[in-house]
Amino acid sequence: MLNATREWVEEMQTNLDSDLVEDMDIHPNIIEVLERRTAAVRREIASIDQKIKQLESRINQQFTDLRKHGYRIHSVFIHRGSVSFGHYWIYIYDFGKRLFRKYNDQYVSEVLDETEVFKHSAEPGSSPPTPYFLGMLSCL
Repeated sequence: MLNATREWVEEMQTNLDSDLVEDMDIHPNIIEVLERRTAAVRREIASIDQKIKQLESRINQQFTDLRKHGYRIHSVFIHRGSVSFGHYWIYIYDFGKRLFRKYNDQYVSEVLDETEVFKHSAEPGSSPPTPYFLGMLSCL
């Protein structure tokens, strides 16, 4: 926007004979002011971009030291619906039998394929179910 403004002011200054320009009071240093501000904004954007890269790197490295620790998801609490209504169910891992069970209202069923726990698709006309809470246990 600053560049566009500077270009417009330069155009107005070259058309001093125009009736529109006669009624305008253009400060003589406005081009210089706009160029300085443009340079300052570019420096600020470069600084912000650098900070974003640093933060992304820190996020990617956040759990590097913890990768040597094993864990197992114990439970996945699922919600389908909206903020004001919906349906909840939970998958809980049975460490003895090494399988998940699905607890859904009045019934409990064994999950034969773990992809059911981790991959959910939307039914026609509804939003997809989303994990609401994950419970994890350390397996040291």
